[in-house]
Amino acid sequence: MSQVIYLIGQISSIAPESYEWRGRVREYFASKEDKDCRGTASIVENVALMPSTDPFDLEVSPFDPSESLGIDIPMMVFTTANKGWEIIDPCHNAFNAAVKLESTSREKVYEIAGVDLIVPKDRMAVKRSSICFANFHRYDPNKALIGTMFELAWYADSPDKAVIGIFDGDHMLDEYCRHPFVRSAVHTWVRDEIEACELASRYFTD
Repeated sequence: MSQVIYLIGQISSIAPESYEWRGRVREYFASKEDKDCRGTASIVENVALMPSTDPFDLEVSPFDPSESLGIDIPMMVFTTANKGWEIIDPCHNAFNAAVKLESTSREKVYEIAGVDLIVPKDRMAVKRSSICFANFHRYDPNKALIGTMFELAWYADSPDKAVIGIFDGDHMLDEYCRHPFVRSAVHTWVRDEIEACELASRYFTD
């Protein structure tokens, strides 16, 4: 079963770390898919149905399609490569790239035409996803986690979606992470995004 991971957490144009951790998640699963593609390819054995006196008793035997059809046919290749990971990175788009490049102030960002569309857009991402990585690091200490908390509330209303919290410290001592509302939405905690990737791979790879 394919999995869709949505990466939520603080986004700040003055804190490149808020972009970089998301990039490392994308790289992890891109690398994983590439390794799986190279490591698990196998040849499919071609088969043909042979006649039988019993119409319900079909014998299956291998055959060479090149001999049967009198033409050269490349061998069919079947791969069990894990292509089941899709990453939704809200920073990996033209809008956020422009904001980061221009170092637009928070006040100016909120004045951009159509910026309120990020609310339904993020709600759609929550609905599309099956897993959430919720990063509670405050890379920009002057920016509140308002958007992250909204998204976390939407996940709390969707208990069928797995939420992995990321916090490099004791989450039970942090004012955000230990809050009952947050604890009700987050299923487990890890210290960084790579640990979250490994945990998701372990539990949600078919």
